[in-house]
Amino acid sequence: MKRTPALDGLDLYRRLDSPSDETVIRDPARVDAVMEQIRSGLETALGSDSIVRGWRAQALFASTVVALDGCVMMTQVDLGEFYVDGDEIKAPDFFLHLRDGKRILVDVKSVDGAPETPEYIQTFGASHVRRLRRFGQLYGAEVYLAFYFSYHPLWLLISLDDLTLGPGGGFRITFADAFVNNKMSILGDRLVGAPAPLELQLLSDPSEPSGVTDGKARLTVSDFKIRAGGREVLEEHPRQVALFLMMHGDWEESQYIATDEARVISVTIEKAPADDDDPTRYPRADLIGALSTMYARLFEVGTSGPDGPTGLELKAEPGMLVSLIPHDYESAELPLVRLEVLPDPEANG
Repeated sequence: MKRTPALDGLDLYRRLDSPSDETVIRDPARVDAVMEQIRSGLETALGSDSIVRGWRAQALFASTVVALDGCVMMTQVDLGEFYVDGDEIKAPDFFLHLRDGKRILVDVKSVDGAPETPEYIQTFGASHVRRLRRFGQLYGAEVYLAFYFSYHPLWLLISLDDLTLGPGGGFRITFADAFVNNKMSILGDRLVGAPAPLELQLLSDPSEPSGVTDGKARLTVSDFKIRAGGREVLEEHPRQVALFLMMHGDWEESQYIATDEARVISVTIEKAPADDDDPTRYPRADLIGALSTMYARLFEVGTSGPDGPTGLELKAEPGMLVSLIPHDYESAELPLVRLEVLPDPEANG
């Protein structure tokens, strides 16, 4: 839904203003005092790498859900004001009404660095978990935690019920247990498998010079070809899918130059699984990554630059990933596997 800047600004003014019986709400001094609070708070937030990372992780989660077409409604709940009678609460970040009718609340956690071992542990205080659970009970929705590991990138979605008691009465979960209990599939996330390798071949224009002199050459591209598992992809939509997978998938990149005695004929960019050193095994299908991971890379490209973040969010086209790879996707030239990974219901038993 489109926001109204005037009303958003008025609401922010209400929250930050210090009412006075002696001045009207339009008093310039009161307005200036609120503007100074906004400037000071904004400078503090932008100067904190951890705050910016956390905010961007929340924005990425929301964009990912929209791109996956994972719900019929989503709203941010942690920025509102609450009155509660009884035990304290903690508001998660988002409420989602999923397409299957399930109602969930999601609290997003940005995790810095790579887990050193599968036993890498995320811990939570007992009060923190209790207040989240209390909010879920009052809201009538199950509470989930969404961990974003930016180093990969990787999303893991778990229920509060997946946490286990730790020493001192708190709660915790290991990276391995979070991975096994990952529920991103309820949002529409899928692992994608494609024929390996994927290749983009840039063909030189024979009418333009492209000779090699002193180790330097110039290539004027006249056309390009896309191949999947050694087979050329000619249909337009599968070509778009192949390029998206090449740009944002997990496979490693290699580049090759084809020449004759006098000129550069083509340049080939190849994406293939990192652990495969036996080209005779092609063609075959390999997992190239999760849709949520590929969208995270797209997000980073769209909101980052050489000097750091250039944006706090990326507006997602609703169902963008589903439009790219529909549920009924079929192509003989680029056959894909869409793998729904479900957690073991007895994993914690």
